[in-house]
Amino acid sequence: MMTTTTQTPSIVTTKPRRATAAPGQRVHRTPPTQHPEAGEGPRSRDPYDLLVIGAGPAGLVAARSAAAAGARVALIESRQLGGNCLHQGCIPSKTIIRSAQLIAEMRNGPNFGIGAPADVTVDFPAIMVRLRRVRDRIQRLDSASRLRAAGIDLHVGHARFVSADAVEVNGTRLRFKKALIATGSHPPAA
Repeated sequence: MMTTTTQTPSIVTTKPRRATAAPGQRVHRTPPTQHPEAGEGPRSRDPYDLLVIGAGPAGLVAARSAAAAGARVALIESRQLGGNCLHQGCIPSKTIIRSAQLIAEMRNGPNFGIGAPADVTVDFPAIMVRLRRVRDRIQRLDSASRLRAAGIDLHVGHARFVSADAVEVNGTRLRFKKALIATGSHPPAA
């Protein structure tokens, strides 16, 4: 699905473009994805005990674990919470693979003494609706508001190390005691 990005001083949302469906099919419209910048800005906590760059699975787990242990945590993300795994990689591919496995199992039912439906068909738009439903359910668990409630300060932008104990994000210098770079196998292009 193609998306457009709208920015205001306090909110960045990703809105799906107008969706189309085949005749007789319902169109699933995913609500706008909240970017971590949504809502009030982070509180100043200089220096942070832990600064995490990247809000994919590793960065989110590290930030939550450190905050739960009482650390002052800053989490920096330039795109969407959940990273590539949630939006393009692991979750979408595994959801589609599970649908394919179910179709194969249904078609193979007679080999197990189970009558398969006569017309096992693939409804790809319905599979994509399920994919978005699964992704949305997971994304709600790591929303910006839940992370803030856990005591994690969210900063939106690209981090640039300016010294051994500081990074700069959108012109703001953040000092830290420890840093974790959790940007995945390669950082996204700027």
